[in-house]
Amino acid sequence: MNVDRPSPSGSNQYNTGYAQANGPSGPQSSIDRQGHDSISAPTGNTGRAPGDHRSVDAITSTPLFASAREALKDDNLTGIKSQTGDWDDVNASDDTRADRAANAERVFRYTDAKGGTESTPNNNQIEGAIYTRPMMLGASSDSSYDYVEGSEANTLSNFAQNGYKAFAQ
Repeated sequence: MNVDRPSPSGSNQYNTGYAQANGPSGPQSSIDRQGHDSISAPTGNTGRAPGDHRSVDAITSTPLFASAREALKDDNLTGIKSQTGDWDDVNASDDTRADRAANAERVFRYTDAKGGTESTPNNNQIEGAIYTRPMMLGASSDSSYDYVEGSEANTLSNFAQNGYKAFAQ
């Protein structure tokens, strides 16, 4: 059986965008004292890495992006877009939208790698959102969101309000 394995140069059709964005050995990281892989906190908007030619759709169709959209209230998602740039802005060029999506992707990856209370690091999920639905007759059927203090979702909520300085806190 012939198995298609990714090449170190990133030429495999399945990992080309990833390798171009992160280099052949993956995202820049270091090993902390406990032996866990850690990445540096993003400090600002830098767009896509040199050589990363992924489209906005390729960046935003990942499980991590889907999880962030699901875990965050609309106002927090809007806040993240105001910090990283709105990747859904139809008036922006495709390259600009992709650069903005890459900014958000770095924020989501850092947050996921960091983990937190009731959050598992590096699982491509943003965890820590609490959903409640009113059970009373006649009550609004809208769900409400809250976030576990110190969770990944809470970290992103803080980022939505405070930008990159939220990671320095």
